Amino acid sequence: MINCEEDVLKNISSEMMSKAEDILKNINKINYDIENLSKVWTGNDAAKYLQAMREKNIPELKKIYDLLKDYANYLQKVSNTYTLLDEIYGSKSIG
Repeated sequence: MINCEEDVLKNISSEMMSKAEDILKNINKINYDIENLSKVWTGNDAAKYLQAMREKNIPELKKIYDLLKDYANYLQKVSNTYTLLDEIYGSKSIG
């Protein structure tokens, strides 16, 4: 028998989604700061730094956000599936 606590999964899913949204807010703040930085810092070093942030670092941070969001959604679906299965088969004896 598989034992699953749907409420625990829902809570973890909500917490993960909240953390993902916090990460997205921070990514957006970093983007904003980078754009402002580009207005006051010029030269080769600035160009290299800004390019690395825009082309490598920010996209990698967005991947972390996407991964957390996807996993939070997955946990929510698992919880919903277990709830549905429990409603359908919970009162029946299998085996």
